[in-house]
Amino acid sequence: MSRETALLTFGIGPVHSFIAQARRVSDVWAGSYLLSHLTRQAIAVVKNDEHCQMIFPYIEKGQDVPDGLPNRFVCRVPLARADEVAQTMKAEIERVWDVSVKRAVKDLGPSLSPPPSLWTPERDPRRPRQTDRLLDIVWSWVAEQPDYGSASLEGARRFTASRHFRPFSQIWEKGEKCAICGERTALPNGDRADVRKAWQKAEQEAKETPGSHLARFLREDQGRLCLVCATKRFFPLDEVQHQRFAAFDEFQPSEEAPYFALVKLDGDRMGRILSLDSSQVQGGKLEGFHREVSKALTEFADGLRIKNSADLNLTALENPPIAKRPPQLIYAGGDDVLLVCDPRDALPLVRSIRERYLAAFKDARPYLKETGEPFTISAAVLFAHPTHAAGVALQDLEDLLKYGAKARANRDAVAIRLVKRGGVPEEVAFSWSDKEAPSEGWIGRMEAIVDRLHEGGVSSRQTFTLRLEEQTLLGVFQKDSARWTRWLADRLSRNEVEAGQAESLAGLVTPFFVHDHAAALRIARFLGREVVR
Repeated sequence: MSRETALLTFGIGPVHSFIAQARRVSDVWAGSYLLSHLTRQAIAVVKNDEHCQMIFPYIEKGQDVPDGLPNRFVCRVPLARADEVAQTMKAEIERVWDVSVKRAVKDLGPSLSPPPSLWTPERDPRRPRQTDRLLDIVWSWVAEQPDYGSASLEGARRFTASRHFRPFSQIWEKGEKCAICGERTALPNGDRADVRKAWQKAEQEAKETPGSHLARFLREDQGRLCLVCATKRFFPLDEVQHQRFAAFDEFQPSEEAPYFALVKLDGDRMGRILSLDSSQVQGGKLEGFHREVSKALTEFADGLRIKNSADLNLTALENPPIAKRPPQLIYAGGDDVLLVCDPRDALPLVRSIRERYLAAFKDARPYLKETGEPFTISAAVLFAHPTHAAGVALQDLEDLLKYGAKARANRDAVAIRLVKRGGVPEEVAFSWSDKEAPSEGWIGRMEAIVDRLHEGGVSSRQTFTLRLEEQTLLGVFQKDSARWTRWLADRLSRNEVEAGQAESLAGLVTPFFVHDHAAALRIARFLGREVVR
């Protein structure tokens, strides 16, 4: 490998906080789409330079830049121009961000126009605007020597180290704060009386404008936004993206569908996999291995998308939806997937997406010397009411994935939480490879129980809500499945199920009591009997 090249690692943030600052599910998607759009601008700089090459994700020169890009990527650049290329990417991101902000200012109209103290059309390094303190753009590079393998490991180490010592810009703005982020001054000027009047006026003007989509975005009850959050909300205002935005609004509160499911999947130990050295790869072909992993991740994510639509590609999953509302894909990039769907669709979708993920790495596995399955994925499913603020729900989902599926269940797992409008939240986590699971797996068994409940064979909820009895009986019966089944069959036969079904249903639910997963039965009852179809 030539000593005249460098591996440049480039990252854009903040990711989680920017996306999670949302009131509606559609705001979550808009923030994710905007960050992906900004990343695309940086990657275009590399693709349009004949002396540069995308390494991870791997993108050939003639290939279109895919959607759902990761916020961090690696490229090969001339050693002498490493800083120049990074500065060019940063400048292009800031230029495109400013274009989006200016368009938002125009859409907001005179009533909500920000004063010079908050924003001016041109940048001034001596006086940062409200929108200048958002993006955290960082990079690092290493000379590609003595070879790709060594440089790749050092590049990853150096970029990680740089993130521990990044500069911090304190936000301190006066007046009424934005209703979404709670950090920045609300438009137009932070004065409480002016803010309310201005948003009411803007909403009324939008309603009176024929053919305008702005009324959806300028609602006074969901207003009081800063310029950053307004830019994010207004970003998908062109016709095609407006339709995608509207699709997510189907998951707002309604009498017919009072609950929704947020689903997130994330690959396990992908950082460790990409940090393997050449000695752990067949023939020392580390760059080839990275390329196959990148191709697999791109193929996996692309297969979940439908062009110009927010609908999840169910054809690729061979999984027809149960509900009338089609599942909506918020984000799919690399090993990271986020979607919203009807509660009854969540568990089948998680299982299908996991199977697609495992199948994607067929060409990457032969490169590895180690045995076992390195490419696993964990998932989190949150059932919540639409009045639950989307940003809060997203943070709960992140915690459920991190601490439920990855920490407590030790990865390659799914964690599920039910948050109803009243009562105690229910939570359970299952390992996909649990040796104690039924033959069809924990999720498969839950789906079978949901189907039985949905068919109406169970007339009472008592057997599914034994919170007080569970621990006592677990101490008495312990892991004796036969005793559990006899006791449950007797319980169910007492006017809880139709005649002749007690024994078979008891056999279905017994493993959940034996292995202390009874919370899953309460979630199953919610899906089978309480979710309005």
